[in-house]
Amino acid sequence: MKLIKLYVPYFIIMMFMLLILLSCQKGTKIIVYKIETNPFSSDPQNYDYFIHHSIYRSVLGTLVSNYNSTEVKGVLAESWKNSENDKVWEFSLRENLYFSNGDKITSEIIIQSLKRIFLLLKRNGSKGDFFNYLNGIEKLNDLDDEIEGLRLKQGKILFVFKRSMPDFLEKISFGLYSIVHPSNYDKDSLEWQSELNVVSSYTYKIEKINSQNFELGLNEHFNLELGPENKFEKVIISWDEDIKPDIYEGNSLEDNKKKKEFSFSGGVESGISFIRCHSWDVDGSICSKLEDRMMLRNSLLNFLKNNGHNITTSFFPKGMKGLDQQEFPVEEHEINEGLLNYKLATRNFSNKKTKLWNSIESFFTKFTNRENKNDISMRVFFEEMDSEKRTADFIGIDTGILIDRPIDDVKFMINSTAGIRIPDMNGKLKKLASEEEVDVNQINKEIWDQAIIWPIAHFTSGLFSKSFVDLNKLNLIQPPIDFTWVGKK
Repeated sequence: MKLIKLYVPYFIIMMFMLLILLSCQKGTKIIVYKIETNPFSSDPQNYDYFIHHSIYRSVLGTLVSNYNSTEVKGVLAESWKNSENDKVWEFSLRENLYFSNGDKITSEIIIQSLKRIFLLLKRNGSKGDFFNYLNGIEKLNDLDDEIEGLRLKQGKILFVFKRSMPDFLEKISFGLYSIVHPSNYDKDSLEWQSELNVVSSYTYKIEKINSQNFELGLNEHFNLELGPENKFEKVIISWDEDIKPDIYEGNSLEDNKKKKEFSFSGGVESGISFIRCHSWDVDGSICSKLEDRMMLRNSLLNFLKNNGHNITTSFFPKGMKGLDQQEFPVEEHEINEGLLNYKLATRNFSNKKTKLWNSIESFFTKFTNRENKNDISMRVFFEEMDSEKRTADFIGIDTGILIDRPIDDVKFMINSTAGIRIPDMNGKLKKLASEEEVDVNQINKEIWDQAIIWPIAHFTSGLFSKSFVDLNKLNLIQPPIDFTWVGKK
């Protein structure tokens, strides 16, 4: 009986402590978001890098946002209207919105911020972006230049285009066109003055940065309520391998059976996994000859198929609007023994941590003489696209496309100096992308025929999250996340 008397109070105390712990967990408004790698810049011009999406989408505001699950929502803009067959767009700005340092977000600051990005894109020779169609864009050479296509009209911001721009709200919501504080860049050179920190123009601000994570907190100066009422007060964004996350970005290719506490939420199958023959334009490389690229590509696809993977030969996802030709024949090949003598380099595919990419790693290990480049960031490879240097012969890339409105995305992928920059060995892709009526089937076939880009698989992008995370107001088609639209259940 004495043992029972001692045990019962002890049991009651433990239960009481457990209830307190659970109560504290229920009341906490901190969420941990796991990302794959550390960031390198807070400049919106680097928004094409996925890591920039992951951190700064919740920190830098745009005129409107398409991260709301039901409709495009005004952020810095309170309302808008379009006219002249979508050639003219007029935005009325919200009053009394403030940066995280307390400075007011004004129409003049917004105009200057947009001009900076347009100038940087223009200097880089970027084509296919909407800014190329602004009236007078050719006269924009510095921030003080005024052009008809982007100006103030009675306190409102006016965009005037040479052609119809029906999807402009989608375009201007892209993080590349985030509004930044003038102190973050040099007015004359346009160079970015901050490294990782930035003055916030949106719902969250950066409170702390260390070697393994960012800590975001609500921007009390912003003065606008968006998204769920029960927001997270703190967001820990970490690339620490040992961190225990509450939410992380992933896709339908991943095996989540070992992580039963997470559920997957995603949109449509619009993701594209592919390999880029990075050294295709380097004489004497393993990628320099078309017949070698085709032989290796077909051998890889057959290898994956024989190992139980669902592969694709179409770069574009099957549900994409206007796409008829979906797959191409894959010939059987014997690996040319001469290619085994190449000392080729690959960016370590197993870094992607899925069975598919592990099998791709196995193919290159089995059939080629190679070295891994597993310590090099994707940023390096994108920078090399504008130079003669090639650190690796093959790199694996994931991207996505708006399958219901794909044409502008297709043009951007081929013509822009930002983003994935699909190579074009003979000019046919650029010609096809410049036609008045773009045929995505011809472009899809030309990508296959050039064999510089190897389609591997399509997937659904999304988020793996724990049960207390509310994603009902978040548009899951837009990768990867904006915590403005994430709540706590």
